[in-house]
Amino acid sequence: MNENYLKRELYDLIKSDTSLFEFIQSGSLDGIWYWDLENPENEWMSPKFWKTLGLDPNEKKHLASEWQNIIFQEDLKLAIENFEKHCLDPSHPYDQIVRYKHKNGSTVWVRCRGLAIRDENGKAIRMLGAHVDITDLKNTEKELAHSNQTKDKLFSIIAHDLRNPFNGLLNVTALLADEEAGIAEKERLALMKDLHGSVKNAYDLLTNLLDWSRLNQERIEIQKKRLKVFQVISNVCCQLRDFSDQKEIEIRFEGDLDLEVIVDQKSLELIVRNLLTNSIKYSYRGSNIIVDLTKETTLGHIAIEDRGRGMSENHLLHVMNDDYHMSNPGTELEKGTGIGLNLAKEFVALNGGSITIDSCEGQGTTAVLAFPLF
Repeated sequence: MNENYLKRELYDLIKSDTSLFEFIQSGSLDGIWYWDLENPENEWMSPKFWKTLGLDPNEKKHLASEWQNIIFQEDLKLAIENFEKHCLDPSHPYDQIVRYKHKNGSTVWVRCRGLAIRDENGKAIRMLGAHVDITDLKNTEKELAHSNQTKDKLFSIIAHDLRNPFNGLLNVTALLADEEAGIAEKERLALMKDLHGSVKNAYDLLTNLLDWSRLNQERIEIQKKRLKVFQVISNVCCQLRDFSDQKEIEIRFEGDLDLEVIVDQKSLELIVRNLLTNSIKYSYRGSNIIVDLTKETTLGHIAIEDRGRGMSENHLLHVMNDDYHMSNPGTELEKGTGIGLNLAKEFVALNGGSITIDSCEGQGTTAVLAFPLF
C-alpha cells in the first residue's frame, strides 16, 4: 500500500521547519521527553511536561532524577519494569498509567508512552516518550463509581429496609380496620404500639435517606455559627422522647451546660439525633444515657455515653469503616437504617469537627464529638 502523499509532505515539513514540531508537541501532548540511555541521568523534558505538574520549566534541570523524585514510587517501579522489557523486546509496549505529585499536593494521572531508538545492532540507545494528562478522566471515573455505589445502596435500602416497616404498617392497619376481627382492648393497644414503632422506623429511615441523598448530591449548605449546645441537644431529646419513654430511658446532662461551639445547627441536630437514636436503641430498658459537655483549649466536647449492649473491638472497627452499612437489632429488636452513623461522621467532617467512638461489649458505648470553640 502506497504511503499517503500528505503524510510524506508533513514529515518533510517537520524536518525543515522546527516550529511545526513545537506546534505538534505543545498542542496535542502534555509533555514529551527524550532520554539518553547511554548517559541515563541526561533527559530532555519539554516545558509542558513540567507545567502539567504545576512546576516552572526554568527551575528544572534536564535530569532523569528530577521527575523520578515526584512520581509515585510504586508507579516508577512499574515504569522501569516496562522500560526494561521494551528495551529487550521492541514488541513489548512501553505504555502505562502513572501518578505524579502536583506542586499543589494533588495527584496528576498521566498516560506515559515511549519508544526506544536503537542502533544498528538493535541496542536501545535513546528513548522518546509522550505524556497525556488523564486526571480529569480518572476523577470522572471515580465520581461515576461513587455515584453507582450510592445508587446501588439507595435501591438496596428501598428494596429491603424501607419495605419492612411498611409491611408492618399494612399488617397492623389491616387488623385494626377489620370490624369482624373482634380485637380486645389490650390487643388493640399492643397493635397500636407496633404501629407506632413501624411508623417511627419508616420516618427515621426516610429522614436519613433524604439527608444522605442531599449530601451525595452536594446540596448541603453549611452555615456555621456559635451555638449553645445544651439548647440544641435538648430540642433533639424532645423529638426522641417517645422512643426513650417507651424504653423508660432517661437522658441526663452533665458538665458545662453553657458550652458554645462553632457549628452548623442542622448538622449538629442530625449528628446528635443519630447518635442518641443509636444509644437508645442499644440501651437496656430503665437505664440512663449521659450527655457530658466539656471544654479543652480550643475545642468543645460532646460525649454521649450509654451503658447498653456495646460492641466488640472487631465490630467497632467495622462500624468506623465508611463502607459499612449494616445495622444490628437493638436490645428490644429495634431495627435501624444502617446509614445513620456514616451520616453523622460525614456531617462532623463537613463542620471541621471530629468523632471518636469507644465501646466495650456488654458495658456500653461512648461517642465523643469535638467542634471548635471559636
